[in-house]
Amino acid sequence: MRVLLYDAQSDRYFQSPEGWTDDRNLALDLGGTVQAVSVAYQQKLQSAEIILAFDDAHLNDMRLPLNLNGELANNWEFPSVGATTDFEKPAT
Repeated sequence: MRVLLYDAQSDRYFQSPEGWTDDRNLALDLGGTVQAVSVAYQQKLQSAEIILAFDDAHLNDMRLPLNLNGELANNWEFPSVGATTDFEKPAT
């Protein structure tokens, strides 16, 4: 599965911080939805879609609308693209 960011206003997919592409095959796989939200925030998109593009031809892509309007969105902090978060294992 690939996680893509799509800007409906420009009809383009995120490829890198320097540019977008019309070709979804060239779009950057962001690896997760948190990273996709982070990129949308960094790119100052107000409305976009996160696309979960499945490798299996029998599965349809899942499109998740993303709206970053409002005061709350201006106060969120997101990790950088490619950043990982370490989670503690629960005590056993």
